[in-house]
Amino acid sequence: ILPPENVHASLAKILKSSTAPETNSCVGSLTTLERDTWADIRNELISNSKNHASFRSIDDALFVLCLDDLKTEDHARLVQSLLCGDDGHNRWFDKCFQLIIDGNGQATINFEHSWGDGVAVLRLMEETLLDTSTHHFVKPNQTVSGDPKVQKLEFEISDSLKNKIKKAQEDHIDRCKDLQFATVEYTNMT
Repeated sequence: ILPPENVHASLAKILKSSTAPETNSCVGSLTTLERDTWADIRNELISNSKNHASFRSIDDALFVLCLDDLKTEDHARLVQSLLCGDDGHNRWFDKCFQLIIDGNGQATINFEHSWGDGVAVLRLMEETLLDTSTHHFVKPNQTVSGDPKVQKLEFEISDSLKNKIKKAQEDHIDRCKDLQFATVEYTNMT
């Protein structure tokens, strides 16, 4: 387990050094596909040793952290982005859950929900909220210190795979376009 200052340094390094990837190279978009199709494409990807190493890192992770650029006060728009991930380029749906942080610093999770796991995930989020509210590991404008433990995951993507990524994004947008969201904010929780 990394100390908080190393996590802080790692996130700062990611935010400082990251550039938006070409959308047709966002492998996560492929996880929006039907499971068997995704499994076939995944096998195609991991036949490459560099891709295999990147998949190993993702598979070994407890969850995926998605850092989104979206900054909105429109709750329905935010919920749509958090649930669907827009075109899916910044999501990895083939994981138990994704922790998503938007451009305003709002956090949520997107998770694979079966009959018995909702309570466990809710408990995880409640405990996380309690812990981060009680223990301020990082303060606003705090100087970054610590040793960043970051490694960029690289993928070698053929033109054929780029076309599949683009098609997956288009199909995902098409599937999600008819979804409508409304929110109610209840502020009397104690």
